[in-house]
Amino acid sequence: MARPLPQSGQRENRLTLAFAADRPALARLRRAWAALAVGGVLGVGAGFALLSAEWSARYALRWSALAGLTLAYELAVLWRRLPENHPPGESTPLPTLGLPNLISMARGFMLAALAGFLLSPPPEGWLAWMPGALYTAAIVVDYLDGIAARVTGRSTVLGQTLDLEFDALGILIAPLVAVWHGQLPAWFLLASAARYVFALGVWLRKRQGKPVYDLTPSTTRRALAGIQMGFISATLWPVLKPDAIALAAGVVIAPFLAGFVRDWLVVSGAVRPDSAGYRRVMDTVGHIFRGWLPVGLRAITAAVMLGAWSGAIFPAYRATLAHGAVLQIALLALTVAGVAGRLAATLLLIVTGLALAGSALNPGAALIVASTSGLMVLGGGALTLWRPDEVFLARRYGGSGDD
Repeated sequence: MARPLPQSGQRENRLTLAFAADRPALARLRRAWAALAVGGVLGVGAGFALLSAEWSARYALRWSALAGLTLAYELAVLWRRLPENHPPGESTPLPTLGLPNLISMARGFMLAALAGFLLSPPPEGWLAWMPGALYTAAIVVDYLDGIAARVTGRSTVLGQTLDLEFDALGILIAPLVAVWHGQLPAWFLLASAARYVFALGVWLRKRQGKPVYDLTPSTTRRALAGIQMGFISATLWPVLKPDAIALAAGVVIAPFLAGFVRDWLVVSGAVRPDSAGYRRVMDTVGHIFRGWLPVGLRAITAAVMLGAWSGAIFPAYRATLAHGAVLQIALLALTVAGVAGRLAATLLLIVTGLALAGSALNPGAALIVASTSGLMVLGGGALTLWRPDEVFLARRYGGSGDD
C-alpha cells in the first residue's frame, strides 16, 4: 500500500499538477498572442503604405516607428499578463482570450495608431480627422468591452488589467497628440502626469515602509475620467478653436486634479473617509458643486445667449449666434430645463465652438464656453427634469460607495 505523502510533498504535488494543467492553456494563449502580433505588424505596414500615399514618406515612417513602439509595449503587457486570463477568485487560466480581451486589444491598436501622429505636423485633408476618429473609436470600444464581458460572462483579471493599462495609456497619448498639434495648451499634460505621479507616490511610500490606505469606491472618480476622455476626444477633431478649448480645458481639468489631491490625502492617511468631519465636508461640497452651482451656470448660459440674441449684451457675439441658431436654441432649452443637462451642455459647447470658427473669443462666447464646460463636468444639478446621462455614467463607471 502506498504511503501518503508528507504535507509539504502534497502541496508540491498539487502545484505540479496545477502547472501541468495550465501549460496547454498558456500554449494556446501564446499562439493567440502571436496572431495578434502578426496582425499588428501587418496593420502598421498597411498604415505606412496609406500614409506614404496621402501624407509624405518621412511622416509615414515616423508614424510607423511610434505606432510600432506603442504596439510593442501593449503586446509586452499582454504577454506578461497572459497567466491572469482567469476569472477573479480563480487561478486556472482560460485557454482562449475571449471576445472582451480581443476588443480591449483592438482599443490598444487604435491607441498605437494615434501615437503615430506624435512628433509630426498636423495632417491635412481627410487625414486631419484621423486622430479624433481613432481616440473617439477607442472610447466607444472601451464601453463595448465591458458590455461583452457582462454578456459573455468572461470577466477576467487580464481584462481588468488591460482596461486600466489602456485607460492610462490613452490619457497619456491623446493629450500629447493634441498639445503637439496645437489643440490643447501644454499645461493640460498635468492631467496625463497626475496618474503616474500618484502611482509613484504610492510606490515610494511602500518602499519607505509607510502605510498606504485603501481608496473608498467612488462613482465620481471614474465619471470624471470618462468626462476627461470625452473632452480630449473633442479637442482632437479639427473643429474647435484652440483659445476656446484652452478656456474649457481649465474648467475640465480643475476637478480632475482636485480628485487626485483628495485621493492622495486618503491613501497617505491625512484624511479618513470614514470620519464624521470628512463626510460633513464632502456632503457640503456635493450640495454646492453638484446641487446649486450648476443651477447658477444654467442661468448664466441662458442670460448670456438670450441677451446676445436680443442685442442687449455682447453685441459682438450676436453674429456668431446666427450660425446654427435653431440648434443652439433647442440645446439651450434642454440645458436650462435640465433635460439630459450634461449631454445638452456638451453639445451646446461643441455647436458654439463650431460657430466661433474664424471669430475671436469675445466675452460673451467665453462665458458660454466656461458655463457649458462647467455643466459638462458637474451635470445639471438641482431642479432638473430628466437625467439619463447621469444614469449612464453611474452604470458605466460606477461602483458602490460615495465620493
